Amino acid sequence: MPSDAEYTFDLKCRVCNCGNFQVTQLPCRHVLMHEIRRVYQHEFVSIGDPSTWPTDTRPQLIHNPVLRRGRKGRPKSTQYLNKMDARHMRGL
Repeated sequence: MPSDAEYTFDLKCRVCNCGNFQVTQLPCRHVLMHEIRRVYQHEFVSIGDPSTWPTDTRPQLIHNPVLRRGRKGRPKSTQYLNKMDARHMRGL
């Protein structure tokens, strides 16, 4: 993309004089670069020291482990094994 070329575009109407915007219905590179520059032209405010932040007064939520979903994969067997089953599993 030549640096001396200037393009005019309208984001609301999805129109650009390069023609790519109308064909692909996606913003062109120069439209994206213009919007990225516009976003980052403003100064970002620092969040400050965490020790000066106000304390959280909302109620603390505690999860109930009984309501937790089971793991993915093969379910655990709930079958009770007898002596014959145990012998078969050991390969005897």
